[in-house]
Parts: sequence; C-alpha cells; structure tokens
Amino acid sequence: MKYILILTCIILFWGCNGTQSQNGQDPLLNESLTTSALTAFPSCDDLLTVLKQQTIRRMEKDMDRYKSCSLYGPQAQGMPVPSSVESRFTPTNLQEEGVDEGDTIKTDGEHIFVLTQTGVDIFKAWPISDFHKVASYSFPETTSNSASSPALSSHQAQLSINPSIQPLFFLKDRKLIILRNLYSTTKIIHLDVTDPSHPRQVLEKIIAGYSIQSRIVGKNLHVALSHYLQSQNPRLEWPTIDWTKASQECSDPARKEAFLNSLDTSIAAAKETNRQRIERATLEDWIPTLPEAPSLIQENCRQIVHDPSLESSDGLILLYSLNLEDSHQEKTTAVLGSGYQVYASPKSFYLAGSDANDTTRIHRFAINTEDQLHQYIASRAVPGYILNSFSMGEDENTFHIATTVGHVSGEGNSEVSNNVYAMDTAKADLPVVGRLEKIAQGEQIYAVRFVGSKGYLVTFKKVDPLFVVNLKDPQHLVIEGELQMPGFSTYLHPLDENHLIGLGKDAEDQGTFAWFQGVKLALFDVTPGQTPASVDQTILGSRGTYSEALSDHHAFTFDKPSGLLALPISLYEGGHGGSDVGEFRYHAVELFEISSQKILKKGEVQLPAGATSPQRVLVMGSGNNRALYILDQGSLYQATMEPSFSITKREPVNNQRYEVSYDMVARD
Repeated sequence: MKYILILTCIILFWGCNGTQSQNGQDPLLNESLTTSALTAFPSCDDLLTVLKQQTIRRMEKDMDRYKSCSLYGPQAQGMPVPSSVESRFTPTNLQEEGVDEGDTIKTDGEHIFVLTQTGVDIFKAWPISDFHKVASYSFPETTSNSASSPALSSHQAQLSINPSIQPLFFLKDRKLIILRNLYSTTKIIHLDVTDPSHPRQVLEKIIAGYSIQSRIVGKNLHVALSHYLQSQNPRLEWPTIDWTKASQECSDPARKEAFLNSLDTSIAAAKETNRQRIERATLEDWIPTLPEAPSLIQENCRQIVHDPSLESSDGLILLYSLNLEDSHQEKTTAVLGSGYQVYASPKSFYLAGSDANDTTRIHRFAINTEDQLHQYIASRAVPGYILNSFSMGEDENTFHIATTVGHVSGEGNSEVSNNVYAMDTAKADLPVVGRLEKIAQGEQIYAVRFVGSKGYLVTFKKVDPLFVVNLKDPQHLVIEGELQMPGFSTYLHPLDENHLIGLGKDAEDQGTFAWFQGVKLALFDVTPGQTPASVDQTILGSRGTYSEALSDHHAFTFDKPSGLLALPISLYEGGHGGSDVGEFRYHAVELFEISSQKILKKGEVQLPAGATSPQRVLVMGSGNNRALYILDQGSLYQATMEPSFSITKREPVNNQRYEVSYDMVARD
C-alpha cells in the first residue's frame, strides 16, 4: 500500500512604543522565541505511534471540554463535533518582485486569459478596437457550451467565473499553468497558448491535497496544499448531549453534581472506546490512498521528519515543487499542521501558522539551490499570530515577521499588543537576532508591509496608527515614527521610497469601539528621519461601500509609470453614520492619479445594471490610447478612458455564473 506524500516533513503548530532587545542580551528572548528542529522517523511504525499518541491526546482534551457546566449555560449554543507586445499593461500586483502569484485573470499585453467555471476564456484585447473572444478551453470533466454561444460584442464578452477555482498562472514561454481543486487532490494543467485561438493541453498532473496558496519563482512552481487528517483518521465516538436538559441540570444546585457525575461516566466510556479504535488503526486511516493520484510518499518512512516537541495536529500541509521546464523533476514535503500562510522571496519559501495559544511557527525552505527544488532549512516559534502573507518579509539575509498577541474585544483588552521579530537567514537555525514587542497595546494589526529595510504596521481599535519601523540593523529594530488618524488601512502599497498608499475603511469613534464607514484611500509621507505624515486622503461612499482590494491585493491595480490607480468599488451612499448602512448606488471602477503630493480623482466607470461587484481591473495601452478591462463574476467589460469613462455595450450574463454577494462584507 502506498500513501500520499514524498520527502515529508511532519511539523505541528503551537499552538504606543514597543520594547526592543537583541538576541543574547535578553533571557526572555531565548525562552519565548524557540527553535523547532525537525528529526527523522526511524520507521513507519514510529510514525504510526506518534499519530496514535497525538490523536489520543487531542481526543481526550476535546472530550474534557464537555465536563464543565459553563458549556451548558444560558448563553451556550452547543459545541459541534470536531470535523507580451508594444502595448503597456498592468501586470498582476505582487507582494515581492520576481515571485509570481496566481490569479483568475492574466494578460500578456495582447490577450487576456480568464479562469472560468468550466475552463479558460481567451480574449483579444490589443489593439483596443479588436476586443473579442478568440477561444475557450474546457476542462475535460466539464461540458462547455461555448461553441454554441452567440457571437460576443466588441465591448463585453460572456464568461463564467468561479471564485473557488484556484489561480491561473501565465508564463513567458506561452504556457498557462492552471491549478484546480478536485475533492482532496489538485490537478495541475499546462496549456500551450502559442496560438491563443487554439489552446492545447500539454501536461496534466494530479497531486494529493487541496491547493491553498502557490508561487512561481524562476522556472519552478511551488504549491502549498492542505489535507485534513480528521476526515481520514479513525471514526471516534462523542457524547450525545441534550443541551436543553443539560442547561436545566446545571442551573439546579440539587441536580448539578449528579448530572456531572453521570456525564463523567459516559465520557470515560467514550474515551476508552476511542482509545481502542485508535490503537487498532493503521497508517492508511490518517494518510489516504488515492488511486487517481500518483504516490508521493516513499515506503521508507525514515525520509519523514517531524518536531518531537509538539503534541497534536489535525491536518497535513504539503509543499509541492515542480520544474516547469522538466515535469519529471518534482518534490513534496509534508507538514503536519493546518492554517498555514505562505510567503516567498526569490530565494526562500516560508510556511507559517498560528494556533489557539497565540504562537506562530515559521518553517523556512531554500528554493534557490542548484540541485534541489526546495530544501528544508530551519524552523522557529514566536509569540503571537499573523494576519496574512504580508506579515512576513525577507531583506537580504534577514527574515521579518509581525504578530499580534491577544484579541481586541468591545470592552477593550489592554493585554493585546503587537510584535516585530528579525531572524538571521544566513545561519542554519534561523536565530532571532532582534525584536520589538508590545507595540500599540490594546490594538491589533490590520495591515503590514515590509519593503527593504523599512516595515510599516497599521494597528486599529478606534483610530489608525501607522508605525514606521527601521529594520536596517536587525539587532536594533527601531520605531522611527507614528501617525494616528481616523479609520484604518487593510492594504499598504509603496508609491516610491518616501511615500505609501493605504487602502482601508473610515471609522467613527464610539468610545469603546468604532463603526466602519466608507472606503478610505490615503497617501502617507514616510520619508526617513521625519515623522510620518498624512499627505492626502479621500473617502468613497458611506457604510456598506466595499472594494475587493480591501481583502485581495490582486484587485489593487496601480500603473506606476502614469500614477493611475483603478479601484473596483461597490458604492453605498447616504445613511446617518454610525451603524446606519447607506443605500446601494452602483458597481464601478474609480480612477485616481496619485503623486507624492496628492490624490486626484480622474474619473469613474459605472458598470451597468445587473452587474456584480467588480473583481479585477486591467489597464492596457498608454497616453490617450488606453482602455480598462473590468472583470466581475460573470462578464469582462472594455471601457474607454478620457474623456467619457464609459462602457458602451453589454451582453447577457451567463446563467451558470457563480453567485456570490460581496456587498455586506466588512460591515460588522
């Protein structure tokens, strides 16, 4: 029997000025920031033993949660059972230069490739006057009606978007790399689009796990995949609870003790039943065997490594690497754990994840080696949890990470604070060499950006403090300045060396909390040696207004040469502030010209009635010969620029489109 994994690393999660120290001078630093060396399993039997021990510990811990009357109080809701061309164009907005990211839309400057519900739609987009759909590629297991569809107009083409389909890559060698999740596997499809009107599949691979994040660096594809062990490991028995009766028993002092004793007895019996089931289990009960996917684990389990200091896990994260020029070169490393965020630089790939104990583990893999697709280097644990991939950054030989400890509540929590740590990537054990801790106590991180030797943090509870951190000396991290203003940013984008664009929400202070309002676009001066300052800002709409770019940086389309920002918006206006949501007006793309001095609104392209929230925008051309291409959940629109800023025609929306409403997002 072959299991689904290859060279496998099994790892488990642990789960307003800051204080600064340097490694070797502060004893606490060495106590709280720990290494996490991985060791090999001597055999498959040893791997099985560890999985059994971890499952029993997790099962008993979960069972014990039923034994407290606090679970059955009046407010309790019950506990669920665990389970290329002359035209200029805007490319995909990337976190790091040289590290490509997947998206649902790609362009080479002449054609636009869109990932749809059933395949890939290909459009001729340059010259602007020749916009039309040229081809559709259908996934083999789907039925496409594209061949029988009516002719598409020159201003809009019909397509079907499924946001759940994983990103599409576009490569310079005229190949599209598509990642599709199929049940518990991921299918990788290579399409040759040398002739865009006749896309041709040249490769298909099926790998174990559900694709969660991916990057392309050079000629290699790196994919992080998830596989949950809970659905595969031995089926366990859980107490059957009558929640109404339990609440009554716990509320009656005369019956409470007898109820808890009875519950104790049933839980003890369930534990024993589960222990026996777990002890009888085989490795296949945790690691699935999938006949449709090639085997990724070697029979020799000594190639599998793990962190012996950790106690439990409920899933596998697989790092899969593939040479796109030679598909026979591939490698997989499995990480025992779940909830990983991915960050990649041109030379490193990081998996990081946080647990319920507010501890983040970081695992570094080298990806610039000549002889290996990736190589595990070291791990490190730091206090706090991370926001997203922007919470991490690498500059030369230093890795930076920003974390938050604790969670802000409406009543306030002074124990909440934020940290920045610096680690030396030139050393094999990834030592922490510097830190800043207890930044913005009582607030949590809403946005982070590491750019070279600078770090930018936005924290929020009622106002938006922007912190500028000097990272030049990793052993002496310094907060250079702080700016406070209403609202907050969820995405930070460098304009130039001294200026930063922030996108987020305006907010109204309500004392112990704040109500989110319209979308806020801000420009900051972060010149070194000066206190950070607000240069300009604009508020779009009222409470309810939303932009896809608030949560997905790929929707933030900024043409740096011209300073043009094209921002997708679902606009609400009116209302009376506070919790009052305004009235929906329309979906649109707002256009701004941003310089180091100001934010200037250039125009607005409103989508027609019936359109959905715009997801992506591409700018193609230059000067007076420019056009916008706007993607919503069912259509690709072409819009004119100056002076009319308009869409002139619209085709019917595909009835098979994936229906999702984003209008209510971020109103809490």
